[in-house]
Amino acid sequence: MHAPFNFDVEIGMNKFTFNRGIWEKGQELPEQMENEEHFDYLERVGYSTNSVSYGTEGRERLEIFENQANHTFFALISPTGQKSFKVYIPDFPSYMLFIKDYGSSFAANGADSTQKEIMETLGKLFRAEHGHDWSEMCHLCDPVAWRRWNEAQEMPIDS
Repeated sequence: MHAPFNFDVEIGMNKFTFNRGIWEKGQELPEQMENEEHFDYLERVGYSTNSVSYGTEGRERLEIFENQANHTFFALISPTGQKSFKVYIPDFPSYMLFIKDYGSSFAANGADSTQKEIMETLGKLFRAEHGHDWSEMCHLCDPVAWRRWNEAQEMPIDS
């Protein structure tokens, strides 16, 4: 399921064309009609609402749509999850250059977010099973370290 993107009202300020590695202001696509939903607009101008996404919803994100009829691409970029920038990519070589230049940063951000979510989930699971944080030990987690720690606590400190 796609997150709804907010197309900004500024005309021309957030629209670009990426053509064979060169950035240009503006784009060749028709304007979005007033009160037209984002995915309705994409379908009207010929783009599939199926997309390839890099990054994380609500944060740094890149989403790319393809026009099956003329094989152009439309990218929606949200550097912080707040404002969206629209990029028209006129052909496949431009698409490949765009992904080469910018896709990895969004993918890395998405992987980082996913790893954090996995670690949080595993931490919760560990706490539920052991009754303490994963960074602490108990006699079940690490019996050898637990024994050594208890032995060290019982030893008198030499003065």
